[in-house]
Order: sequence, then structure tokens, then C-alpha cells
Amino acid sequence: MDKPIGKIRKTDWISIFNSVAWMLLSVTFIVSGILKGVAMKGFIITVREFLDLLGLETLQPYSIILSIAICMCETAIGILVLFKRLRPILSLIYPVILSFFTIITYINLTDMYGGLESCGCFGEIIHLNPMETFVKNLFLLGISVFILFSTFSNKLTK
Repeated sequence: MDKPIGKIRKTDWISIFNSVAWMLLSVTFIVSGILKGVAMKGFIITVREFLDLLGLETLQPYSIILSIAICMCETAIGILVLFKRLRPILSLIYPVILSFFTIITYINLTDMYGGLESCGCFGEIIHLNPMETFVKNLFLLGISVFILFSTFSNKLTK
């Protein structure tokens, strides 16, 4: 039954990577949500700036509600990973959310007027420039797509 050290099957590596991927996404979402919540005033300003960038100035009065909702949802989605029964649903939610964030950061990155200096991804604690933010989002999106495929390929083979 025991496997010799160094003799790990390919399926074991995929399982290990899958666990690490879930943990990475979970921790990123939890930390991001909490750090935004700690410096809520700064995040509200960032949300307003993004609304301006996207031409959604009419939503400015709701920026406080949007900011709170974003913080709460990010933290909750990160925590829900602990409940393994919810992972199939979360494997669908992560790529959608990360696609949305990636599109927004791409718009910011390619803005001809310079865009925003910092995305506010981790509140006022960690500042990422538009390129760093875009690369981070692409990386996390890739991980979420891997999780999506591994979750549903396992369901189909069982």
C-alpha cells in the first residue's frame, strides 16, 4: 500500500496541484477582501475611479454599497472553499469573477489617458501597477480554468 518516496503517480501530482490551486485562490480572495475592508475609504475611492474609467458615472452614488459588497463577496467566496461540497459551484464562479477582473484591468492597462495607478486589489496595503495586476489576474484566471476542468473532468469520469 505504501508508495516508495519519489514514486508519485501523475494523478497524484494533479491532485496535489489541484489542492494547491484551491488554496491559492482561496487565500488570495480572503486576503484581498479583508485588506480592502481594512482600508475601506481608499477602496471606495478606487471603485469610484474604476466606475469613471468604465463610463459608469451614474453608479457613483452606489460606490459605498459596491465596495462593501465586493469585500464581503470576495472574503465569503474564499472561505466557502473550505466546504468541499461547494467546490463544483465555486469552480464555475472563480473563472467568471476572474474574467471580469481581468477585462477591467486590461481596460485600465490599455487606457490612453494612463488609467489608474493602482488597482486596489489588496486595498491600500499592497499596491500593484496595471501591468502587475493584469499578469496576476491572468495567472489566477489560468488556475481557475484548471480547477474548472479538473473538477468537471473528475465528475465525468466517475
